[in-house]
Amino acid sequence: MMGFLAVSVMSQAHAVALSARVGALDAAQVSQLAFISDRLDADHPLRVAALSFCARHAGLRHDRAALADAGADLQRAVLRAVRPAPVDQNRSDIHG
Repeated sequence: MMGFLAVSVMSQAHAVALSARVGALDAAQVSQLAFISDRLDADHPLRVAALSFCARHAGLRHDRAALADAGADLQRAVLRAVRPAPVDQNRSDIHG
């Protein structure tokens, strides 16, 4: 189950990803994402993806296509974070 902080990061990351994809991203959004993502556990996959995007942003902000690709990567990370675990994932009679 996701806590409030993880949901906040997910929401901000999704907004940043979409803004990056359409070329409407500003530095304040990226700073906010970095600030709240840094508060997640160090091994949280969404934290890793968000901070990676934030680090790449400075070098990509003048390359709209590369920034859009980075936004798409971040959006995929958000989608992976909200994907539910498979039901009965430990059952070998179902999953082999």
